[in-house]
Amino acid sequence: MTSAISIPAPPIPVNAKPGHPEPVEGRPPSVIPAPPPSFRRRPESIAWPDRATTGAHCYNRDMTRTRHPAVYIMASEPRGTLYIGTTSNLPARVWQHKTETTDGFTAKHGVKSLVWYEVHDEMTSAIQREKTLKNWQRVWKFRLIEEMNPEWQDLYESIL
Repeated sequence: MTSAISIPAPPIPVNAKPGHPEPVEGRPPSVIPAPPPSFRRRPESIAWPDRATTGAHCYNRDMTRTRHPAVYIMASEPRGTLYIGTTSNLPARVWQHKTETTDGFTAKHGVKSLVWYEVHDEMTSAIQREKTLKNWQRVWKFRLIEEMNPEWQDLYESIL
């Protein structure tokens, strides 16, 4: 006659929920990673930004979207603090810097004058140029600005 060996079932954790992984030993239940969300449809709780107000895109009169990738340099004063950036809508982005609608470097350092810009065909080339310029020495940046804008005038009105 064979004797049946009974193996006790593992205890069910108190904080385990159906469909969720069991808690990891030594980790409190609040740290248990949640299952990844499904991105098949947009949840109603996510508010998508209004592109007209963010300046993310420009539209022609026939409502076709156009992008104008550009690299730009802004300055606080001639030979002062510089900021180098990339955007697909230069007028809107410069306006954001001027009105300090976003907190950040330009608002903190009073960088409000567009002193140099360069338009590109593709955003990838604009981003590459931005990275190159950020690695340049300060004197080289001054020379670049003064080739286009020797008086360090604000070019914002000229791009509108």
